[in-house]
Amino acid sequence: MKTTVGHRSIGVAILATSLSLASASAKERNGGHTGLIVASSVYLFETPFDSAATLVRAMTHLRQPQVIGAYCNGAWRVHFAAQLERPPGEETLDLQIDDISRSARSRRPIRVFSSDIPVHPGQMTVFMNDFVISNEMGFAAGHAYEVSLWRPAEAGRTVLAKGSFTLK
Repeated sequence: MKTTVGHRSIGVAILATSLSLASASAKERNGGHTGLIVASSVYLFETPFDSAATLVRAMTHLRQPQVIGAYCNGAWRVHFAAQLERPPGEETLDLQIDDISRSARSRRPIRVFSSDIPVHPGQMTVFMNDFVISNEMGFAAGHAYEVSLWRPAEAGRTVLAKGSFTLK
């Protein structure tokens, strides 16, 4: 997938500001206990924004749930950024992706992917770039997914942040 510099700057500009702005709505949705995860099809990293117009364009571009287009037949490249409510105090967190499209029939989301993510114990913003997911892993076009970060089981498994995305 070819990404233009303009799309990168949009993805970059939003992160520093929009994650903290959006965490207020995540508190309302999740009872005040979780942060927010933003999914994108462009590489994400933190940087200050250069103007209010850039920020507004970036917020529009990264609205939730984000639609992620395929970059190769049956595969998608996804980038995540999480704004936590407080530092995790751990060196790894569990990233979990559940298929919520099927949950209407089964009443339970179906776990599709899970992985340990290295983090800095004192950091409140976590970037997880370049995840390649595919049909072979159980992902499907047209399905909606919930992505979440959890404390490891031995640390008292607790959800720290949630977000969603849809595959196109």
